[in-house]
Amino acid sequence: MIQIPLSAYPNQSMQIDLDGQVCTLHVFERAGFMYLDLTVGRALLAEGMLCQPTTPVLPYPLRGFRGQFYVIDAQAGTPQTQESPAFAEWGTRFQLYWLSDDEVEALHD
Repeated sequence: MIQIPLSAYPNQSMQIDLDGQVCTLHVFERAGFMYLDLTVGRALLAEGMLCQPTTPVLPYPLRGFRGQFYVIDAQAGTPQTQESPAFAEWGTRFQLYWLSDDEVEALHD
């Protein structure tokens, strides 16, 4: 599991290596919700993926990408009390994580 180092900005991009995959992540706010674009190498694989806690950010497996992103509300006591992320609290209350395929599979066991 890798924590993605986000800052409290409404629109940010970064390049990060995720298990040998050179990824560019663009995280942005639109109409009060947070979204993610994923580029691996030069290929845009996902655009406008809604970032919500307790659900995978990528709604389906992507050809050419291994792993999955999850948002965690660190102040929530249970999955039912997690709230939608607000950009002003990225990196503090709200965290974005990447999990390998093995880690995702272990969640479902």
